[in-house]
Amino acid sequence: MLVLISLFCCWLVFREFRKEKAFTNFDRGYIVVLVMLAMLFAWSPIRYWRFESFLTNLASQIANRSDVEVHCNTPVDAIFDNAATVAGHATIETGRIVLQYPLCAQLMDYLDDPHNVTKREKYSVIVYVHEVMHIRGERNEQRTECQAIQRLFRVGMLLGLPAHIAKQDAITYFKGDFQKHPYFSTACAPGASMDERLPDSTWVGMD
Repeated sequence: MLVLISLFCCWLVFREFRKEKAFTNFDRGYIVVLVMLAMLFAWSPIRYWRFESFLTNLASQIANRSDVEVHCNTPVDAIFDNAATVAGHATIETGRIVLQYPLCAQLMDYLDDPHNVTKREKYSVIVYVHEVMHIRGERNEQRTECQAIQRLFRVGMLLGLPAHIAKQDAITYFKGDFQKHPYFSTACAPGASMDERLPDSTWVGMD
């Protein structure tokens, strides 16, 4: 919708330039206002498109596959999404990841100011990593969540978080909300059966 409004403003500017008349001060001011409106309405879609591209490239790197696509749902998208009740979902066969509204906005806010963050903003990272683990080929939800937890510190840094914040927030999730999560398993712990013993696992060096 915002893109359409921006394009409409651009069309109005184009129409003004096609008129065979000298521009008055009013015409010039009108055109300036239209250009500013076009830029304003285009900013948010462009910002989200760049963020989706960033998340897609990172997911492709982590999952080691080239056909990955990350999409941030808008409120309109969510109306037509059969899985709109979950924070995110992924299709292993196509590599497509969908993050529900407003999760992408929360993730952007987290990355913009990781020192002043809400619980929902912190949770956005684990949802993203969880869905990336799915497109690696894992379907079992408990195993997927455990794989995500073990990579939460690494991915946090790849997203641009300071190392100490990425580490602390990853450990806080593992010791806190994960223990009450529907995907919780006692097998997901240091030395347990789901431990992949990654050299940079979230729980390496954990007290």
